[in-house]
Amino acid sequence: MTLPVYKLTLHKTYYDKGFFNLGVDIERFVRSDNGPINILLGASKTQVDGRVDRAANQNGTPRIFGGAELQHWFQRNFDLKSVVDVHIVGPNEIWINDGNTGQGIEGPPRAAPKATPRADSTTFQRAGSKSNAQVGKDFEELARRFFARKGITLSMNHRIPVGIEAQKKKHAFDLGSSSPKVIVECKSHTWTSGNNVPSAKLTVWNEAMYYFAASPAEYRKIFFVLRDERISNGESLAEYYIRMYSHLIPASVEFWEYDTNRDEGKLLKEASNKVPEPTW
Repeated sequence: MTLPVYKLTLHKTYYDKGFFNLGVDIERFVRSDNGPINILLGASKTQVDGRVDRAANQNGTPRIFGGAELQHWFQRNFDLKSVVDVHIVGPNEIWINDGNTGQGIEGPPRAAPKATPRADSTTFQRAGSKSNAQVGKDFEELARRFFARKGITLSMNHRIPVGIEAQKKKHAFDLGSSSPKVIVECKSHTWTSGNNVPSAKLTVWNEAMYYFAASPAEYRKIFFVLRDERISNGESLAEYYIRMYSHLIPASVEFWEYDTNRDEGKLLKEASNKVPEPTW
């Protein structure tokens, strides 16, 4: 059976606050009272505990709250004004797809296509890029080639066991190698168009630091980022992060910054407790 689908435009309030309203054509498929709802995110169907509020809108249509987790997921995967599919799995469960599939029940007419480039889109983005996700994949490929020129072959989505204690679970790093043991996370984030700190994006950087901390000590850990300078003072986003978040950066992590204008990479911060490294 085809699930009812609502075409949701990520207006600024939804994008920044982690909630959204469902329209009158779809609301009958969602629980008729206030209460919890299960929100599934993306192809992996990551679960978020949500809440339905039927009193938030004057016409009684449901407002779905997903909190900071939903907010960060929207900002990691979509641009402002993107159109996303909200599948109604049942009265107490919805699935928000990270691809725009199915015809579904449409909301008001949408002028903006999915993944409209933002004004602060990275200078790395080339014409023809479909979305920020594609920009990220392109940057990973650039990093893979950069390290290949230094004599180390890396594969995409390199999975290794990670964990704080004895229990381990496999996690996929953007790039990696088993011989030599290297893991790499790549980020092509930039300052916002208003020259401000992209707080939600730096939350993603913090998450990467956590996975580095939970990964085996024998791996060389590299954070490879796009160089993007703040207009007001010339400080790069990576330099800002190292200055402000040094307390969250594991000693074993080294920072590399890639300047697309010069087509060169630079070691920005060395690991202070290096593991034996290959000859590059």
